[in-house]
Amino acid sequence: MERLSNEFYLIDEEVTPIEEIEIFDDLVGKGVYEVIKVQKNVPMFLEDHLERFFKSIDALGYKCDLTLENIKNRVDFLIDKNPKGDRNLKLIFSETKDGTFKLLIFFIDTVFPDEKLYKEGIRTVTINLQREDPNIKIQRNWYKEKVGNFLKEKEAYEALLVDDDGFITEGSRSNIFYVIGDEIITTQGDKVLLGITREYVLKVIEKLGYKLVNKTLNIRDLKDIDGVIMTGTGVGVIHISTIDSYNINSTNNKIINLILENYNKIEDEYINNYEK
Repeated sequence: MERLSNEFYLIDEEVTPIEEIEIFDDLVGKGVYEVIKVQKNVPMFLEDHLERFFKSIDALGYKCDLTLENIKNRVDFLIDKNPKGDRNLKLIFSETKDGTFKLLIFFIDTVFPDEKLYKEGIRTVTINLQREDPNIKIQRNWYKEKVGNFLKEKEAYEALLVDDDGFITEGSRSNIFYVIGDEIITTQGDKVLLGITREYVLKVIEKLGYKLVNKTLNIRDLKDIDGVIMTGTGVGVIHISTIDSYNINSTNNKIINLILENYNKIEDEYINNYEK
């Protein structure tokens, strides 16, 4: 069950108190979703998220008459309608039991990394698990529950998905970039969810002129890593300090810190230029 926060959410265009959640029991099939970070009352990279949202809907063959402008207006309305503060917003487009499709837009309980984690880096662990159809954002409650329980047990912030051959594809809710020497390494796009933050980090890497290698690392390669970052909607870009028992000096890596610095500038520019 989704954990809604704030006072209201939208079922299509209907403003609904968060206490009225019967609609969630009505959803059937594969629901397409997006999570968008609202920062300083701005839905970050909204256009990119909605483009991916529509691509996922098309990939599943769902009929949808919604437009980017229509959803943007609803998102802006809901942000203004609810109390202020940084939080995550979720969109779900799903079939219901009566055969119609509904668009739900709501805020979810969100715990962002604190300043200490941004300064020192996060702890991650590996898990033998793969995401089905990685390029499509589909609701998978079993997956979310399994990863959540694993992270709680291991007292880690994120889990890195590993296949049966020991290759690390991506994070359970993130993309990963490694630095080995002067090279930046990330898994090729057809094997991972194409994260919005990931795309902006790729632009930063191109701007800085560093060599990017599209390659899936194996667990045995972890000993060679000089630095690593996680990218995702909620966290933006954050250092990873440990993977399983490997300690990584990411916070002192020059390349990684340049990436963070330039990515943060992109966020600031988006916030300053956003128009409702």
